[in-house]
Amino acid sequence: MMKFKLSIFALAILSFSSFNYAQQYTFNSKLIEGVDGDSIDLSLFEGGGQLPGTYLVDVLINGRQVGTSYIRFSKLDEDDEKSLLVPCLSSLQLVQYGVDIQETESQVEQTEDACFDIASLSGANAHFNFNALTLELSVPQIYLKKSTKGIANPELWNEGITAFILNYKATTTHTTYKSNVRESNDSTWVQLNSGLNLGAWRIRNNSTWKNTKSDTNQWENIALYAERGLYSLKSRLTLGERYTSGDVFDSVPFRGVMLATDDKMSPSSQYQYSPVVRGVARTQARVEVKQNGYTIYDGVVAPGPFELNDLSVSGASGDITVTVWETDGAPQEFVIPYQAPAVSVKEGYLRYSVMSGQYRPSDDNIKKQALAQGAAIYGLPWDMTVFTGIQLAEHYQSLLLGVGKTLGNFGALSVDITQNHSQRWGHDTQDGHSLQFRYNKEFDSNTQLSLASYQYDSKGFDSLSDTLNTYTKNGWKNNESSSYKQKSRFAVTLNQGLAEWGNISASGYRDDYWDRSGSDNTYNISYSVLIRNVTASLNWQKTQYTRENGRSSNDNIISVWLSVPLDEWVGGSTRVSYRYTEPSNGGDTHAVGLSGNAYEQRLNWNISQQYKTNSAENSNNGTLNLQWRGASGQINSNYSYSNHYNQTGIGVSGSVVAHRDGITLSQPFEGTAALIEAPGAANVKASSLPGIETDGRGYAIQPYLIPYQENTITLNPASFSSDIDVKNTNTKVVPTEGAVIPAKFITQIGAKALFNLKFKNGKVVPFGTLVTVDNRLGINGIVGEQGNLYLSGIPEEGLLQIKLKNEVCSVKYQLPPKKNNDIYYQLSAICQ
Repeated sequence: MMKFKLSIFALAILSFSSFNYAQQYTFNSKLIEGVDGDSIDLSLFEGGGQLPGTYLVDVLINGRQVGTSYIRFSKLDEDDEKSLLVPCLSSLQLVQYGVDIQETESQVEQTEDACFDIASLSGANAHFNFNALTLELSVPQIYLKKSTKGIANPELWNEGITAFILNYKATTTHTTYKSNVRESNDSTWVQLNSGLNLGAWRIRNNSTWKNTKSDTNQWENIALYAERGLYSLKSRLTLGERYTSGDVFDSVPFRGVMLATDDKMSPSSQYQYSPVVRGVARTQARVEVKQNGYTIYDGVVAPGPFELNDLSVSGASGDITVTVWETDGAPQEFVIPYQAPAVSVKEGYLRYSVMSGQYRPSDDNIKKQALAQGAAIYGLPWDMTVFTGIQLAEHYQSLLLGVGKTLGNFGALSVDITQNHSQRWGHDTQDGHSLQFRYNKEFDSNTQLSLASYQYDSKGFDSLSDTLNTYTKNGWKNNESSSYKQKSRFAVTLNQGLAEWGNISASGYRDDYWDRSGSDNTYNISYSVLIRNVTASLNWQKTQYTRENGRSSNDNIISVWLSVPLDEWVGGSTRVSYRYTEPSNGGDTHAVGLSGNAYEQRLNWNISQQYKTNSAENSNNGTLNLQWRGASGQINSNYSYSNHYNQTGIGVSGSVVAHRDGITLSQPFEGTAALIEAPGAANVKASSLPGIETDGRGYAIQPYLIPYQENTITLNPASFSSDIDVKNTNTKVVPTEGAVIPAKFITQIGAKALFNLKFKNGKVVPFGTLVTVDNRLGINGIVGEQGNLYLSGIPEEGLLQIKLKNEVCSVKYQLPPKKNNDIYYQLSAICQ
């Protein structure tokens, strides 16, 4: 009978306590049989009162959740034991939640930990729902910051911590040639991308080292630069070796200083037109997008259809290669033709770049001449855009003027004229100008159309790189980029999304040259589709070019690719693929591949065999690749063979991040990342990407964060061990470009235990009694029926403090050697 009444009483307390802001209730503790009712302190439950302290709560503003945080609560009236609890929110926290408190600057100037008086915002109030552990804030709309789609509040942008970053990749191979001499060759190649984050500054260095028969111990510095954001200007300052943007002129390598707009700081709706990449991911996949060999996007997408519409493309043209790296190890790859569209930005938006320094070609034999460049694009009313640019060097000067117009439902059009004055090595000075027309349109039918026409009125027009590359350190003329100067070019690209039926794209180019009859033409049509996990693509390419003798030549290539899953029969996300290529010149090629994974997608493998028919000699070649993705890095091995050689190789890659709390090893990454801090929570999976988990100290690197936007970092609760208690399994961060930003998780590492608490006289500690452990944050509980108390995250030994109505007693405890089961300890204790 006693147990039944206690259960009814427990339900009554939970029910009434939900009305913690309304009426006052009085409970008769003598209704609980078997205990001394006068010793029970239930006053906190009367009138909705709760124990002051720090609670992990969901924070809601006007009904919308904006975060989960530890919030300190105190009594509204310290002298009233039954007083309601009020939150202590700092001005910084309110800003993070999207509250605009600029009207009360005196409050903002307080310290970060000071409690902001939310009542100073007229009409605002806070309510703490203890049962649901939610803090409900009601804030008038006038005090809420206007959200910018995709971009977080600039006041939340976080530069991250001081950190040294080293990304490394090393491979070594042994090749044996199948000749009469039986020669062999060993080669080693190392790539190091290092960096240092100091406040807003990002210092980066890219270098390589190789050791082969022909190149012994050869180091090469690829680039060294420092850059930082200037947020009031929405710009980026760069010092060192980089590339200019390709908005107005073609991108140019330089060594010097550059100040340029950073579009990532602004909503994508204000960018100029960029190609839309659409595809379908079979799994949680990493999508890598490259243009002209350079990575312009690297991020993670969820399974299913995806769309990327804010790519930072560069240059006037260059096909875009998209690789979808599935977590099962099977990549999808497709190519999107790209032609620079009409220049168009939103009214009032300014994109600019100013650079001064030296021309920095990849060929060390070419002279590094002084160079300056400026460019600007500005959006005017009436959907018009004006743009201009200038390039200045000793042997090259160029000026560009242009205008663009958005035509509403008819797309966008731009026209520009360039006048230049140049002198190649060993030639007289020459003048020339060019005229460019660009048009693009995206139709409601998911169709993208781009047209471009380039006209060079005379042989005197030259590009900057073609001119400066003719000057060498040895004083002799460098090989010129072309035997003939271009007279005109016409380009058209078309992309058509077909929903579940895939995507089709087509492109065509026509090039004409001075002093040469005929023209060069290139046509390409490709189609790709994903149907029931079967991926297929078809590509046709035709190239027509005119030789120096005036005769034309044609090349046709047709290729088919098919990838079929075998999961139902062999598991491990195994897929078989087949590719057929038929060129007009040379033999057909047949390639078969088999790929899969194991150990939670950490181990990836693939086998391929290729056979090529040729009138002179049929050829065979094959490969075997293995890759292991671990928490501290990646290791891969491979074997390949052909008619002429056998080759074996092994490689390692990863990153080392040195920070204020030590050193963290991880898989290789580029760009912006989070440093997960979950103290003591070892081997916890920290991402949906295979192999990313915390180290023995509870630290890990989460890559592929998007700068200036809100990113959610999540820990997988299923990977927690029994002695790990993580209060918040996800947290949100807003990093700046290149930052290593802390993602902090509140952990309690310790045991789980069930106590049976009694007094010296043998009576059980009353139901509803509050208990704390060593006054530690978050470790507290309420005694249940029969004096039972369940606690988690407690140390092996400690002190329980038990708050009775008129006194406090304590229990010193030490956990027994063995658990009652695999989950918790069970022990009895006497309160003294």
